[in-house]
Amino acid sequence: MRVHRSDRSLAVWACLSIFALMAGCAENVCRPECSRGTNLGCDLDGGPITTGSYPGRVLAVNFWACWCRPCALQLAALDSLQADYGDRVKVIAVNCDRDRAVVRRFLDNHPLSILITLDPAGTVVRSFGVITIPTDVVVDEGGSVYPVTVGYHPGLSAMRAKIDSLLASPDH
Repeated sequence: MRVHRSDRSLAVWACLSIFALMAGCAENVCRPECSRGTNLGCDLDGGPITTGSYPGRVLAVNFWACWCRPCALQLAALDSLQADYGDRVKVIAVNCDRDRAVVRRFLDNHPLSILITLDPAGTVVRSFGVITIPTDVVVDEGGSVYPVTVGYHPGLSAMRAKIDSLLASPDH
């Protein structure tokens, strides 16, 4: 039996995904806390963005890359999430591609209203312990980080549930 390259790629992707889940990455995506000044990359104009850039808001943070098809789908869902929550939540999509021009071309073809930050050196990805993209986390006002999902999740139900619980808490 002859195995095609696309079949091998799919098999490798499936094995790596299963290994990552077995290793517990969905539960240990990132460190449990960050300070209100933790780096989230730079915006497209080069301005630094930190967890303290949006005080009083819950942050929905996504890690993605332009070459990742599931990431593009997740970004569209995150754009809707931002519209649904308005100024109570700030969605920040941290891109890990190295070339800013590639990101700009992607955004020209996929217009988004969410904040895109750049992490070409992988500093933010490493500081949050991200090993798979797309990955979503929620950061509360106190800097606690809640790993939400690893991989593509069309409705973002886990992220929405975590945001709702944080917004409903008496501390908010």
